[in-house]
Amino acid sequence: MANTFRVGDHVYVESNVSEPYKIRRIEEIRKTPVGRVELKVRTYFRRSEIHSSLLNLVDLSQSEAFDLSELTEDERDQLANREVFSSLDLTETVGAASIRGRCVVQKLSEVESARCYVDSSDKFFFTYTYCPTERGLDCEGSDIRVGKEYQALLSEGGRTEGDLETAVWNPANGLTDAELKEYLKNATSAATFSRNLYGSGALQRRSLLMSAVSASRDCNQFHAMGLLHENGYELPPPGRTYITEEKLGGCRDQLDEWSPQEADLFEDCLRRLGKDFRRIRAEVLPWKSLAQIVEYYYFWKTTDRYSRTKASKLNKAQSTLTSITFREPPSLSRFRNVARSAAPLVVDEKPVCANCGRGSAGGFFATSSRRSPVCSNCWNYWKLYAHHRPR
Repeated sequence: MANTFRVGDHVYVESNVSEPYKIRRIEEIRKTPVGRVELKVRTYFRRSEIHSSLLNLVDLSQSEAFDLSELTEDERDQLANREVFSSLDLTETVGAASIRGRCVVQKLSEVESARCYVDSSDKFFFTYTYCPTERGLDCEGSDIRVGKEYQALLSEGGRTEGDLETAVWNPANGLTDAELKEYLKNATSAATFSRNLYGSGALQRRSLLMSAVSASRDCNQFHAMGLLHENGYELPPPGRTYITEEKLGGCRDQLDEWSPQEADLFEDCLRRLGKDFRRIRAEVLPWKSLAQIVEYYYFWKTTDRYSRTKASKLNKAQSTLTSITFREPPSLSRFRNVARSAAPLVVDEKPVCANCGRGSAGGFFATSSRRSPVCSNCWNYWKLYAHHRPR
């Protein structure tokens, strides 16, 4: 339906009647406690909003992507105004009443011609991501590399499993299930004592209960089984284990290695960036390896911190909507009268448009980029494309 907008739709948003429409992508629709509907939207930049030093690069990229010989000069100008620039995670909150219509924004496709964009009034494309703070452009996404030149070269000659792997457990070890279970129970008791004595990790308070929970994790079980393998599956005497004084607390996983401050940084980035672990590492945890961050994430999902985060998301989801429906579909003409001007440019005693020089039966309207108002056709073009219509 034309008057229904959903998460993922691209829309025109108006913040000021004398400014061009902003192009945004709906990321979230939520209802406030007072009943107002707000939208969290992702930002797209217009050509006029990026730094002027980058325009030559943008023009060169367009000339390489399209066959511009099939377009007239005016159509080339229109094509330039169809390009927008994505932002990685720049969002803002707007009211639902500021929506003025729906548009289409898609990544530039090699199979579409320039005519596909010029002939469609509400279709835009993007190639680059723009960072306003650094004033730089990055290519959005990457190509799938297919072909022989992208394949790995394997060296000839056989390889044995012994060269690639190290055996850490032999199922045919001669132990019964009861003997192995009793051994692991004693190892868990020793690990509980160890963790209560030396601390059960930076994310948990030191207590007997939390030490027992930590000692029951898989890393302690694997550690005990590894010691048994090293000793030829010979069980220690009753009441003893292979965990010596030097090895007390020696088995630690990522939950033990992370401080509360590191955990807070991780959770904050996880809320903002999602499971983009490479960006999380680059932005806030450069001293952690990617493997450590991924391992911590799966351990973190077993803790009470994850349970609290999940409960918070559930509470937020109860106030989040999937779509919003207007009684009347938003349109450009519905809100145009607000910008109507009573002082048009006069030439030969006739009111004319400050852009195209023609008269206008539909009246004249103010823009922020012209001292004198423009006709309805020029005003519509300027609101949509943030650029005045070619004469």
